[in-house]
Amino acid sequence: MKLGLSLGLAGQRRHGSSIPLPVFTVGPTISGNPNPGETLTCAVTATGTGTVSYAYDWRKGGVTLGAANQATYTVQITDDGTTITCRVTATDDNGTRSATSNSLPITYPQPVISAQPTMTPSSVAPAGEITLDLGTASDSTGVIDYFTLDGSDVSGDLVGLVYTGSTEGVLALRVAYTNSGGTTYSNVISGAVNTLPEISAFSATTDTISFTASEPCDVYYLVNSTEVTGATTVIAGGGEASGSYPVDEGANSTPIDFSAIGNGDYWLHVVLVDGLSGVSAVTTSAFIVASEPAQFAGGAWSVADAGTSGDITITITTLPDDGNSAITDLEYQIDAGSWVSMAGTTTGAYAVAGLTDDVEVDVAIRAVNAIGNGTASTTKAVTPTASAPAGAVGYIGAVTYNAIGSTSADTRSLTALTGGSASAPVEGDMVIVSVAVGTSTGSGQTTWAGPSGYTPLLGSGGILSNSNQRFAILWVGYKIMGATPDTTVDIPGSQHSSDGKAEYISVWSGVDASTIAASVASVLNTYTAIADPPSVTPTISGSYVLAVGGGGVDGGDYTSSDLSDFRADFANDSNDATIGGGYIAWTSGAVDPAAFGFTGSDNSFKGAAAMSLVLEPA
Repeated sequence: MKLGLSLGLAGQRRHGSSIPLPVFTVGPTISGNPNPGETLTCAVTATGTGTVSYAYDWRKGGVTLGAANQATYTVQITDDGTTITCRVTATDDNGTRSATSNSLPITYPQPVISAQPTMTPSSVAPAGEITLDLGTASDSTGVIDYFTLDGSDVSGDLVGLVYTGSTEGVLALRVAYTNSGGTTYSNVISGAVNTLPEISAFSATTDTISFTASEPCDVYYLVNSTEVTGATTVIAGGGEASGSYPVDEGANSTPIDFSAIGNGDYWLHVVLVDGLSGVSAVTTSAFIVASEPAQFAGGAWSVADAGTSGDITITITTLPDDGNSAITDLEYQIDAGSWVSMAGTTTGAYAVAGLTDDVEVDVAIRAVNAIGNGTASTTKAVTPTASAPAGAVGYIGAVTYNAIGSTSADTRSLTALTGGSASAPVEGDMVIVSVAVGTSTGSGQTTWAGPSGYTPLLGSGGILSNSNQRFAILWVGYKIMGATPDTTVDIPGSQHSSDGKAEYISVWSGVDASTIAASVASVLNTYTAIADPPSVTPTISGSYVLAVGGGGVDGGDYTSSDLSDFRADFANDSNDATIGGGYIAWTSGAVDPAAFGFTGSDNSFKGAAAMSLVLEPA
């Protein structure tokens, strides 16, 4: 008796029944990831007579897939929810035998959203068009789950994916993505059909803005010193000033005060947002923030006895910052009394009369503009007398120059003086030339000779301040003008191609030249860029103190907090030089000018030198 075993195999012999057919030793077996785009593989091995070949027939739900006749198969999106098998026919020299693989169910995972839907634009006025984009998700095509206006379905109003707004309201869109793995819903996307709020009756005055809104809304504003461009969304903050507050329809906004951000010209950007998320914006560049004038610096003015019985003279050389509103008056105050107008708004000399001779008074000044009164200056003391001191010293003016390293002299004009009583010297006036030369270990220069005909006050070669790297040579000298005053002075070059040279020239009248040399005090400020003029003590009424400082630096100008008509200049070369100078009208006691400020960086590689001298009346 013969036994038969059915394994789902079929065969066909080419000869007699005793000839064996191919025998499947492995598979056929399907393996792989059953997702769209993935590859399935049918593994099979059979033994037989001669060479064994294989023919593949992939099937979906038992139905042949036709062209799918290779050992691999790519899963299609239409295969979702079906079963895939592979029937293999093995052929050898004796015939064929077929077998069917295991069944592989194709079930996709639930869709994963890669791009959320959008509405473009998100807000339109009535009759405006909004275009929907349904987004994208894996293994699924999105369909609208709902599209509503204020909760009512408007999906039937779509033309394709374009919606034309008819009445105001809030739009909401949700999209569904479905496959055999389930359904995934998008975020709810919001939009609006909206009449945008508008600004009218806009006004900007000094320090404040105000306007009228066309409908209830929230106001967001930004004030910045640079223009804001392209802003169409709500401003979250930043800039010099920002904020938000509600505005009722048709009501003027409460004026917004920006006085705290400092005077200047500003750009204003305002955004209105209503309950439908509609956004409207307006920008203006005509906004100004102003404040009271700044305080007078100590070196910006001086006061002196006029010598004409009860009179004093207030001399203003530099006006304070006007706070972005023009100065309308200058005022003085005597002994903390009432403020009195000087009837002027510019620099110059102002007479004050009616004081008591030989009684010292404290004088303060301030500037006034449309915003208000500036802060009072620090007081200065003066004593009016019945007659002027003999040969009173007068300040004619000053000028500065600079030059890069050279062996050639520079011809400097003496007819362009500013800050004093005249633009050029006359017979008997004293011209004081101060020069700073920047040098270094590489340059090797340690002295410098001044212009011909000028008497040096710090030695013929000046004074040298050493440091770790940058040196400073300071040279100061004077000349009394003859019957035909000089109109120029030839100042020698720095004498080295890499050494910069900075120059300060001041001119004085009524100075006793015989006492000037004895009054000079100098100091070397080593290992610092800061020049600090030394203290001197005048003894003659009507004297002035001239303070000068020079530095071998690496960039930067000097400043002064207490010297009148302070001038500074800077020569930019491999070895930079900077110079500064100004004066103080003496009243009593010792005069110790404050150390100069410096706009550059200070370190021990730099050096400076300074001098103070007393200009006594002749």
